[in-house]
Amino acid sequence: MSGTAREIAVAQQRLASDPEVSSFVSASAGSGKTKLLTDRLLRLMLGGAHPARIQCLTFTRAAAAEMAVRLQRRLGEWVTLADAVLAEELKALAVLPTPANLDKARALFAEVLDLPGGMRIGTIHAFCQSLLRRFPVEAALSPHFALLDDIDSEVAWRDSREAMLEGAHTEASRAALTAREREVAVERNRLAAEGKREQRELARAMERKLESLLKDFEYHVREAVGAVQERVAAAKLSKDAERRVAKLRREFQEQFNQAVVAHTTGSDRGDAAAQPHVVKQVLPGDMVRLKSLGRTGTVTRHFDDDSFEVQVGPMKMRIARDDVAEVLVRAADRPAQAARARGFTVSLAADESAAPTEINVIGRNVDEATMAVEKFLDRAFLAGLTRVRIVHGSGMGILRKALRQYLERHPQVASISEPPQNEGGGGATVVELKM
Repeated sequence: MSGTAREIAVAQQRLASDPEVSSFVSASAGSGKTKLLTDRLLRLMLGGAHPARIQCLTFTRAAAAEMAVRLQRRLGEWVTLADAVLAEELKALAVLPTPANLDKARALFAEVLDLPGGMRIGTIHAFCQSLLRRFPVEAALSPHFALLDDIDSEVAWRDSREAMLEGAHTEASRAALTAREREVAVERNRLAAEGKREQRELARAMERKLESLLKDFEYHVREAVGAVQERVAAAKLSKDAERRVAKLRREFQEQFNQAVVAHTTGSDRGDAAAQPHVVKQVLPGDMVRLKSLGRTGTVTRHFDDDSFEVQVGPMKMRIARDDVAEVLVRAADRPAQAARARGFTVSLAADESAAPTEINVIGRNVDEATMAVEKFLDRAFLAGLTRVRIVHGSGMGILRKALRQYLERHPQVASISEPPQNEGGGGATVVELKM
């Protein structure tokens, strides 16, 4: 959407949310109708209307629940926002950020909480039913009327059908009624089949969302356990692991519940931020970490919005967007790319996107190993790598000691560490590069 079109849309939403204007809004799903209604409700209360005197009506219970949740969340945020941030919120609602309005905005949360039963946000059917219960005599109804459920409705429909058939005086009328009954049955079966098919499609979409969430959860658990295994004390290991996994479990449970609610109500349709665990911007040349492999790779191709080609070492593979744990280095942030962007000519003997993340110098003497490591680090730095591994073996420790002393003085090395036993232990060194 262009800047002009966006400004026009915002201006129209702001006009429609003005409580002084009687407006009719027609828009597609996910275009912001619920947000507009919430803004109109907030402007009503900021304008002096008491929350107890406001009645909000929607068509479905899901829409009513979504509107109530958004209102409570917005008012709760206003209580703790800084004055400058709250002032910007009020400006977005076309409300002057005077000290009185700021105080009024902060007090709305408590006013709504103190209402018996909360804000009156419900469906049109529920509102009509409450009116009939309050005025049954005027509506010529029994004060103790009850709504028909599905079973009672089916019985009433069957009774009326039998009454019509009994009232038919000729064979032709009976035949016509019977044929009409068959048509109605066929139509009901067709609608039921369409409903089941739509329900299956919704269930499959739900399964895909939850599978993506579970993949993200498993990746973070592996990362947490790997980080904990690098510690030394066994007692500390156990407590740290339990704490990390418990935190991840809570976060996963929250994301799971949010995904179920958003999918059920349809509030995540068209919302790019509805799945925060999925990396939004991935471009060719970016270095990414993969959840499935736990390794880094370089994006070489962009197939569509949800799939990419990634090169991990000499191997190329097609991955989904939700398999990207994070973007480690943007293509434009790599030293070689940055130098080219400034007008410098940089040519490498090999493509920097294929730079290895590990070198093995076992069997070489100190001078040969040092020269090889120096070239390896230069290439890794130009490729934008942040972490590499040097395999030198244990032996008598002479090569390891010499290389680590060299690495401590290297200008592009941020830190060095010894990996855990399952990744080489004393026979390897992990190097963190400066960026």
